[in-house]
Amino acid sequence: MALSALPVGLLIDRIGPRRMTCIGALVLLLSAIGHTVAVDTWSLLGARMLLGLAATIIFPGSLTWIRSLVSENKRSLALTAVMPVVGIASILGPITAGALTDAVNVRTAFLAITVGVIVASVLVLVSAETPHFIEEYVPKPKAIISLMRREPLVLGGCVTIIISTFAESVVNFLAPLQLDAQGVSTTTIGIYLATGSILFVVVGAVVTRFADKSVRLPVSGIASLILFLLLVPLIISDEAVVIVSILILRMAVLGVLWTIAFPLGGLGASRMGMPSGTIFGIFMAIIGLCNVIGTLASGVLANGPGFPASYAFLAGSCGLGALILMRMGFRHRSTISAPNNPT
Repeated sequence: MALSALPVGLLIDRIGPRRMTCIGALVLLLSAIGHTVAVDTWSLLGARMLLGLAATIIFPGSLTWIRSLVSENKRSLALTAVMPVVGIASILGPITAGALTDAVNVRTAFLAITVGVIVASVLVLVSAETPHFIEEYVPKPKAIISLMRREPLVLGGCVTIIISTFAESVVNFLAPLQLDAQGVSTTTIGIYLATGSILFVVVGAVVTRFADKSVRLPVSGIASLILFLLLVPLIISDEAVVIVSILILRMAVLGVLWTIAFPLGGLGASRMGMPSGTIFGIFMAIIGLCNVIGTLASGVLANGPGFPASYAFLAGSCGLGALILMRMGFRHRSTISAPNNPT
């Protein structure tokens, strides 16, 4: 994801999001088949790499596609609706795959996934074209960087993505290790994670309901500040009840941050008068990099100074991000020129 996201974003803006989404569906199908027929670690790893590439193509491609299919005043609503759907799929997917694996075997589960991908790919192929794609100006990569530096909504979206990815990857990595060491079963940990995912979906749906009011930099800043406050107890205590509470409750905040992150970038792209494929590609690259950095840094800190140091690193990142987002919110208000700007 980290390596391929930016080139993918550039291609989305140049050949169209529908075509790139179709290509991503094909890569996803190859990945599903690869998982089904894998015979050793290396073939399984190759299928996993194809899965990462498919996600890197499909997610920004489909978001750009959705953005191009709706009028400007409905884009916040359309883009915020994506994350609750992703949350529902993240709950149902593991449950279905686990049930099939237990009832039959893992290859049957992958075969069922392959069939599902084929159905989804057919739906993509027969879906509507992007009417607004050709009308938008596609700047060169250097110009995009220059435009991003002057657009608070895009920069705020980047910061929101960084905070969200760190908070998700670090806690999802460390908390289960701590709970396992305290004798909590894997099944119970899975229930806690599923509960958090349900909370994520519910909060995301509420944010979608109030899309025009929620897709704002101050909302992201306040949510990041709340996340900072939630993480402080993990620095002080390693009691299971504290870990479980934060493991679940932080998903409510992430439901806000993830739901508005990409719409912030989409609105910023609208203000810059350009399609959003490259912006979303940059966001995906940030997700990939932050997953790597967050997991490695927290692992090193946990093995050295200890788990409290890892959580202090995460809390500090969230607190700093909250301050940056608040400042960007003031900057954004000072740059608004259109009286009917949707944000």
